[in-house]
Amino acid sequence: MRVMNEAERALVEAHLGLVETILRRHITPQPETPGMEHDDLFQVGSLALCHAAQRYDGRCQFSTFAYVVVRNALLDHCRRAAGKPVISLDKPLPDSEGTLLDVLPDPAPAAPERYAETNDLLRALTRAGRRYRGVARKGVKAIEMQIFGYSTQEIAALYGVRSNVVAAWVSRARRMLKSEYMMTAE
Repeated sequence: MRVMNEAERALVEAHLGLVETILRRHITPQPETPGMEHDDLFQVGSLALCHAAQRYDGRCQFSTFAYVVVRNALLDHCRRAAGKPVISLDKPLPDSEGTLLDVLPDPAPAAPERYAETNDLLRALTRAGRRYRGVARKGVKAIEMQIFGYSTQEIAALYGVRSNVVAAWVSRARRMLKSEYMMTAE
């Protein structure tokens, strides 16, 4: 890891509480397992937060980006500590200068017509999301995230709410989208 600059350090210092939040929500310390004590887990999470600050590119809120990076690093650490195999996509390949991520092919859609349908749906949702406010707008965003494979629990964790709240957002957005569709169909 390279030396962090002042802006990156400021991000880490401002969001250090995020590590503790993730530990409380997603990880259960197990003092009887080496590397699974609270202090060890906090250290792993803090290092992941530093790594997130170095990789942050400004395309979304830092807290959202860091939450995913820290949570994934902690889950990987727990799997390693429990003896479950973990494959790191960033690990350098033997006899190569690249990583596994570099040699994996880009994912291709299984059916081109399905890909086109998804793009049309995403465009329609984006247009609707611009017109809506509040809960309905959050619901449209949650629907978009579900299309990309996020579960309700993962979306809830990103927003810092319970999963039933996200389900309510989606329900509200679906009602509004359905009524809007019915009005345009008439």
